[in-house]
Amino acid sequence: MNTLARLVAPSILLLVSSSVLRADDPPLDLDAVKRVVKETLAGQKGDFPDRLLTRGDVQAVLVKLGQRGWNVPEQKPLVDRFLPDGDTVARILRARKNEPFAKKIAGYPNVYARLDQLRRMPYGTRRIQEFASTPGGHTMLQYMTSTKGGAELSRQLSRGQGGKGFGEATGRLYTKKDLEDELERLHEEQFGTADPAKKPAVGGETR
Repeated sequence: MNTLARLVAPSILLLVSSSVLRADDPPLDLDAVKRVVKETLAGQKGDFPDRLLTRGDVQAVLVKLGQRGWNVPEQKPLVDRFLPDGDTVARILRARKNEPFAKKIAGYPNVYARLDQLRRMPYGTRRIQEFASTPGGHTMLQYMTSTKGGAELSRQLSRGQGGKGFGEATGRLYTKKDLEDELERLHEEQFGTADPAKKPAVGGETR
């Protein structure tokens, strides 16, 4: 090797090595992950802010993330924390005739967790259907989720038949924000940037 080659070769190797993506570098940063979530959900029928997500919604997001280069770990446990597509609460909220009701309640804090708990009580599903079909039915859920009186009502319901734990976290995930928070946690854990103080969302109390 001549003198010029000996001088140039190390510089070329350094340039090449610095431009190669490290094995532990994420294929998508967190901003890109959130863009994929937004784009995927926005392309689905009946999308609106803070709507209830189900397993099919989450699976569609995970497929799209995989196509973009990130195969999300722990997919089944994540998907299973959302309600099934055919769940009673999901079917009521996604009925076309109930869309105005669904949009009105979407921003209420922890509203999906409360509905999830209410339908487990005697006549709970019937009550949810009545809320959805009655003009002004959303106001009861607004009261339950947003007022001191509603907190007291939750305590009373927790003492009723099938109401144990009413008003507490359910362990489920329900919304786009819930999904983004869990994806952020998994992303940080996989690529070595996780905050040790950050724990998985308990579910149902994330808003």
